[in-house]
Parts: sequence; structure tokens; C-alpha cells
Amino acid sequence: MTDLRTRLHRGWLSRSITEVWHRDVRNVQIEQTFFQRVLGVGSIGVSSAAQSSIEIEVSGMRNVDKIKGIIDKNRISSRVAA
Repeated sequence: MTDLRTRLHRGWLSRSITEVWHRDVRNVQIEQTFFQRVLGVGSIGVSSAAQSSIEIEVSGMRNVDKIKGIIDKNRISSRVAA
């Protein structure tokens, strides 16, 4: 994750990269069970205006609220600067 975009890389031998620019983010979803909240982990999903479904989804992430905050801060500042 950078201040401009969130990227998901998958694979070692073959490769898949999904990238969402923060200025295009329309939805950030967080899912945590009670025990995940206790452990400080969860799932986060990011979607943009270009897709109707979640484009980037990662489970087992630490500090999902902090990650969402970074995305929100940068998507708002990207729109203000434009």
C-alpha cells in the first residue's frame, strides 16, 4: 500500500496483480469475528467505482482499522487535490 494505491500480489511462479487507485475507491469493508477482534486481525476488502464486487480481499491482516484509515485518508486527499 502506498499513499496513491493498494496492490495485491499473488503467486510466486505465476503472478497476479490487482491494483486499486485510492482516488477510485468507493468501498472498504472490514470483517472480524469476536475472536479476531481479540487477536487484532481481520479481513479487509477494497472495491472501486469500476467494479461491482470487491477487487482486493485479504484475510488474516493485522490492524485492519489502521489500514482502512490509511486508505480513507488518502482517497479523500486524492479527491481534494484533483
